[in-house]
Amino acid sequence: MLKDFFSNRLLIGALAIFFLFCVGGSLLYMRHVTQQGEKELAETQAHVAQWNERQKPTTAVADGVDSAGGDVQVGGDARKSAGTPAESATTSGDDAAVPELSEAEIERLLAENRAQQAQRRADYIAEWGEPPPPDDSWQHYRDNHGNVHRHYQGTVSIREYDFITKFAPTPEELERYKRLRVDLKAATLADEKNGGSWENPSPEVQRLDNEIKSLVANAQREIPSPNGFGYYGANNSGFPSEAEDARLTGIAIREFYQRFGMEHLYELHEEPTKFYQKY
Repeated sequence: MLKDFFSNRLLIGALAIFFLFCVGGSLLYMRHVTQQGEKELAETQAHVAQWNERQKPTTAVADGVDSAGGDVQVGGDARKSAGTPAESATTSGDDAAVPELSEAEIERLLAENRAQQAQRRADYIAEWGEPPPPDDSWQHYRDNHGNVHRHYQGTVSIREYDFITKFAPTPEELERYKRLRVDLKAATLADEKNGGSWENPSPEVQRLDNEIKSLVANAQREIPSPNGFGYYGANNSGFPSEAEDARLTGIAIREFYQRFGMEHLYELHEEPTKFYQKY
């Protein structure tokens, strides 16, 4: 009978399949239990880490001292106030004991820091006449005559200038000068049409020419003349292009004449080609 049992291939195959199912089911169950255990362990560790974080004091360092009276930055050393567990501070690669600071010592250090900041601000105002800029949008400078100016970022400033004597008409004289030049051009064209020439001008051309020369001679005055320029750009911005530099320089020169109450001279002396083409 046992021989018949083992000779029954169908029965043996069924038993083998049943055995494989049992083994496979056991392995799957063990894998599920292992994964579930790892998941629960990870969640537990996360909860522990969160709990530990909540036990640490929250500090916000400002001016060298934290908001809870904890860390104080003094001469490069991190020190702890009373009531905070002392931690090792690395100095020159060696572990050193960190002394504790009392509330009175912390307040003294804060007062010293405030006094130093106030003194630096007072020194700056004494040197430049106003507080320092809040950011890098401008900086102070002195021109070659000792005058203090603001140099704004992305602009050209005139840092040097001299005083020279040249044709410097008043606004009223400049308007008269323009009218005389317009009239002289018209009279010269009329002379040419009538067969005249510049070498043999008409009385009207001579009169206008003499009036212009007299006006120019009587309006010789000392005026500022810019000759030193500086560009203040943002960090790593480099220098402006040639066209942009010319545009910024033109703005700086016009503002320079405005500062001296002579903006009308910009048209005459800084754009002479345009001026004499027009008049």
